[in-house]
Amino acid sequence: TTEIYTLSLHDALPISTVIVQSLTMKDPTFEVGKPMSWRVFTPRKFWNIAGRAGRPGFDHEGQVILYEASLGLERVDALIDPYTNPDIRQIPPVTSALATGLTTIREEVAAGTLELGALESRELPDSVSKRAQGVVNLLRVGLAHARASGIDADPGDYFQQTLAARMLPASELAFARRLVAQQDRVLDDYFSDPTAASVELVAELGLSIDTLTRLQRYVSELEDWQLEAVTHVLYGGVINFKQLPYLLSSVMKNMAELEGGKLSGWYSTIVADWCQGKPFSDIKLARGQSRLEDLIGLMYSRIQYILPWGLYATDRFVAGETAKRGIDYDREVNKLAYLVDAGVPDWAALRLTTAGVERTDAARLSRVYLASREARETTDIIRWLSAQPDERLVQIVRGADRRRVDYDFERVVRDLRGDHKPPAS
Repeated sequence: TTEIYTLSLHDALPISTVIVQSLTMKDPTFEVGKPMSWRVFTPRKFWNIAGRAGRPGFDHEGQVILYEASLGLERVDALIDPYTNPDIRQIPPVTSALATGLTTIREEVAAGTLELGALESRELPDSVSKRAQGVVNLLRVGLAHARASGIDADPGDYFQQTLAARMLPASELAFARRLVAQQDRVLDDYFSDPTAASVELVAELGLSIDTLTRLQRYVSELEDWQLEAVTHVLYGGVINFKQLPYLLSSVMKNMAELEGGKLSGWYSTIVADWCQGKPFSDIKLARGQSRLEDLIGLMYSRIQYILPWGLYATDRFVAGETAKRGIDYDREVNKLAYLVDAGVPDWAALRLTTAGVERTDAARLSRVYLASREARETTDIIRWLSAQPDERLVQIVRGADRRRVDYDFERVVRDLRGDHKPPAS
């Protein structure tokens, strides 16, 4: 599934041949007794994937192989004809989400449910709909990218080159250009503040000005002892789980997705469990969740997707504030962001996940390693793992809960051992 989504979204992979097994995908189930469900690719997505074959500058032609064309189609009541016809006219046309969003804002202003002046604030008020917040935040990030890229153009002229401008009717273009100019002035105001994030950082992080403003204010208002506590969130490359919830809850309650939805500090306990390497079946469901799928969706589609970026931004603000106050800081929040992204408790476990070990397995192995004499003697965890008998590694991974060993575990261990063979005598 991951590879298919990568192919359908990525536009810079030099691939000569694309093999698609089937036009349908199975959705995994996490509930005992629940039947497997099926999804079908749209013709547009299929031809988008097919278009990855044969990249200019790499190949003269590309080929796509549809291996089992009809597999599963009867389960989703679909026909194969639209997939075998590459005529783009048979595929629904591309639309601009930005154009649609700008139209929505104009309609809300016309209906009196939105004051255009409300969009002039760095922190958008809650009275602004999530849809409008999403459009405004994306405009701001896009304009920040243009500035960071060195594009020297009037924002209205820059907007005129977008797909959205070409798709909007003439009657709506004037309003759109007015909104773009307004948001460019908001950026002028933000970047004129010497304490604000740089334009390069805003473009790099892709977070909303709203979120960056809140995070910066949170850091700047910390007392010295609170700021020092933030620097203790890691000890020797291991997460301090007593300190972690305080930082996570503060960062998350000051973060918002581009679409306006806020991350809740209540999720900090879920993230703490995730960082301990717990399997999803052992993580307590959040409020409003009744299924394991809800938890997995929350973790992968929301928390893991944006929280590390919030931690990166917090790290930059903490670095500036500690330097100003003369407090020692070793970029602990930055390092934490990598562990949160991987869902592991320490750098040793992160090393294993980077090498291909599943995150829960990596967390269990790293705990045993860090408690060992070898770790105290600064032996590398890969070398430690390579020296352990297979039976012991399996025992550690299975644990007291008799966890199933990952299907790829033995191969990964063999590969790691191959990288650490003793030199021939």
